[in-house]
Amino acid sequence: MIISSDVASGGDGDLFVRARGNPVLTAQRWPGPVNAVLNPAATMVDGVTVLLCRVEDRRGISQLTVARSADGVTNWVIDPAPLLSPSAGHPQEAWGVEDPRITRVDELDCWVIAYTAFGPQGPAVALATTRDFISVQRLRGADSVAPCRRQSGPDSQDHQARDARSRGWPVSAQTSTCVTGLIRPVEERRFEQAHRPRHAT
Repeated sequence: MIISSDVASGGDGDLFVRARGNPVLTAQRWPGPVNAVLNPAATMVDGVTVLLCRVEDRRGISQLTVARSADGVTNWVIDPAPLLSPSAGHPQEAWGVEDPRITRVDELDCWVIAYTAFGPQGPAVALATTRDFISVQRLRGADSVAPCRRQSGPDSQDHQARDARSRGWPVSAQTSTCVTGLIRPVEERRFEQAHRPRHAT
């Protein structure tokens, strides 16, 4: 874990430093037998640091479990059951739920969790919401899961790259259409607002 130098003792002027107690969470500290604990999302809830951790079980299937700490470094309390795990009613998650990201949306009075749903059709971006990190609600409908399929053919990739570069966005050969499709509307608005001509009043 990397923490602010304001929190770390003996700050040396760096913006962030590695916590001295790393790793703060390991598979050995988990309530049950697991292969690995990795790639958590982080947020604050009522002054408590909440990590939503990807936990890979002995079968190689991942689930998302909450760990809490008052200071964000020590005395982690791990929930006994996952917040999100593969469900028979969601075949797109048959091989695991992975790599969460958390965003607080005050207009909805909840946190939105974006995560990877992994199943026979490949990885996909899925969404869920929670108000307390005790219960969770998957979003339903066509827009809640976006398959990650890369456009095929050099022409489509070149066009996508040219379009991104023309807007000043970072370009990667590995960018997938699902990520581009989800991020583009937001980034497009931000780019246009930043470069909107300013008229004298």
